[in-house]
Amino acid sequence: MTNFENDILAIIKENDGISASKIALKLNCEKSAVNSALSGPLDVLCYQDNSYKWYFKESAKAVIPVTITN
Repeated sequence: MTNFENDILAIIKENDGISASKIALKLNCEKSAVNSALSGPLDVLCYQDNSYKWYFKESAKAVIPVTITN
């Protein structure tokens, strides 16, 4: 997992139910980069609801220790 992906997971862990645009603001990056990570390598760990907010999957919460690397 890249530092960028780890940072995304850390933000979701701290702010369960957060939009990709807010994640991008916190990381000072493009929303498209966040969406690519969330719909790509991180899709086994996170899910998006009908209001486009991202959450950890229950199965991932206990096994993924993450911290922001910035």
